[in-house]
Amino acid sequence: DIGMREDGAKQVARLLAGSVRRGAMASSQNGGGPARAQKEGVVRFLVSSEINSKVELRVDRVKGDFTRPPESLGEEAGSRKTVNGFRHDLLRLRQYRAECSLYYNGRTLCRPVTTKMVSPSRGGRECVWDEVVSFCVKYKDLPQDTLLAITVWPSEQPTRGGSEEKPRPMGGCTIKLFSKKLRLRCGSRKLRLWRGREACGKENFDTPGKIPVEERGQTGLLERQLKHYNRGDMHQIEQLDKLCIAKIYERLAHEEQEMTERGLSLLQIELANYPLPVLFQEPSVGSKAAGGHSLLSQGSGFGGLEPSPRQDPAAPSSMDNIHDILQAGHTIGQRYVDTQGHHVIHVSDPEIGRENPAERKAQRMARSEGPSTLGADKNLKPNSSERRAIESVLRQPLTQALRREAKKLLWRFRYSMLDNPSALVKFLLAVDWQVADEVQEALALMRQWASVSTTDALCLLSSNFANPGVREHAVAVLRTAEDDEIVSYLLQLVQALRYEHDTDNSPLAAFLIKRACQNHVLGNFLHWYLFVEWQDPLFGPQYAQIYDRFVNALLSEPSGYALWDDIRRQMELVAQLTAVKKEMVSLRTAARKKERLIELLSESGLCGELASLRLPLPLDPTVLLTGV
Repeated sequence: DIGMREDGAKQVARLLAGSVRRGAMASSQNGGGPARAQKEGVVRFLVSSEINSKVELRVDRVKGDFTRPPESLGEEAGSRKTVNGFRHDLLRLRQYRAECSLYYNGRTLCRPVTTKMVSPSRGGRECVWDEVVSFCVKYKDLPQDTLLAITVWPSEQPTRGGSEEKPRPMGGCTIKLFSKKLRLRCGSRKLRLWRGREACGKENFDTPGKIPVEERGQTGLLERQLKHYNRGDMHQIEQLDKLCIAKIYERLAHEEQEMTERGLSLLQIELANYPLPVLFQEPSVGSKAAGGHSLLSQGSGFGGLEPSPRQDPAAPSSMDNIHDILQAGHTIGQRYVDTQGHHVIHVSDPEIGRENPAERKAQRMARSEGPSTLGADKNLKPNSSERRAIESVLRQPLTQALRREAKKLLWRFRYSMLDNPSALVKFLLAVDWQVADEVQEALALMRQWASVSTTDALCLLSSNFANPGVREHAVAVLRTAEDDEIVSYLLQLVQALRYEHDTDNSPLAAFLIKRACQNHVLGNFLHWYLFVEWQDPLFGPQYAQIYDRFVNALLSEPSGYALWDDIRRQMELVAQLTAVKKEMVSLRTAARKKERLIELLSESGLCGELASLRLPLPLDPTVLLTGV
């Protein structure tokens, strides 16, 4: 049941918990989920050409600001009487309905269906329908590129003359019913409403309801992983999942609140759910499709599907065997295509690439043998074959993961490599950082190791090394480097700041800020690198804190005011050049562009000061600009 009335995190939790229950039900009908299906050598799925149910969806609610008119009202809305910035008559009188349509190639497949009229609640911040709408089209008749367009319309308003005012949409959005992998979209969906615009039904629609993952940062990635989890594509561990999913629910609820506060409107719907994945398939002419399963239920996907008595939905299809697929077709990425052009989802083994617990336990026991772990292997020396194996491991690129045998070899002969600076990084990669005794010994050996190069110090600041002791050791190596060398590696060092766990006490940040205050060239580059990273949606707040520390440290020294003045004027220069560029782009002819540019750069122009400025070049502060 997703007809919810709770708010915030409770609402999200209940909705997603329902999806988890449905996924569990599908897994039980599927003989234990994808992992078990792979053990049996089969892939279970449904095909759309055999689903005889009507297309249905549940329109739940819209969260947004109903107290202000959509942008399309323009000057007409602004000319009406407003109260606290919005039209009072719209809030008091108007009700809203959701109109749903199916499109293909810009044309409707059937008549649109609408919900009932409802009034906004929660002070004009929410509109709840909780209504299931049904189209006269069935899933088996849907084309591959079918679009679902939803528009929220207000009620018509009477004018002074008695006639009705033509309504303008509150907003609309469009999604494809089949994904790029030809899989039918199912379950709960949270869509973005484009305010003041009717949902577009064209092939290249401009009202996409799906919010790109890259715009949502880490929260979008979490929601995508949760979607895979809910439909059974991921291995489920009940005890750990309860803790993890609860945190994800809180994160999603917080993000939803932030989006609505920014003025975005979110439409929440639920598409029909089926016990197995549904893949698109063209209906066969004159006969039933050979593959897939038959679902002839007339009921909704919300109330449960009744399988056809002719076939068991849990029975494998004729192309379910993985070996048959590999011999009869060819592979494309992670899906298979048979000789008839049918797309089959590849089910991955969740244990592939994971560490064997028994082998991990044996490794820990082997490393802890002997009365004294610290001195047990001091006198061990590799023989010729072992020495060649160690040299081969040291020559491997750092991007290549170490095998278990290589880690065991490096750990066993760790004392024999203390004089080899290039071996430190590989040795630290072989350390099990979850074992306290092993970490303690590794840090002690690191301090005895021969001094490493600046390049190796950069490697120790990567995401592979989160231990504060290792990162502090890398910064200690960087302190011995000259400013020119630090400038050449500065971009990579700024990138490494995102892997610092404690920004306030980061030794790397303190080192860079101290050097930047002492060297104006380094300080110039550090400012611009931090300024660019500041725009990152995921790590921006972290870099903003470091930038504030840099500015405060700069202004705490008398010599820092000159550098800060240059940085401030450089930012003004970039802003003025950006404005000039935008204006040049808006002009069509070259003659007009030249005339306007001369006018802007003249002594009486808007950017006249650019002709006589004296300023270090942002890209190379050793070069002095004397005018534009």
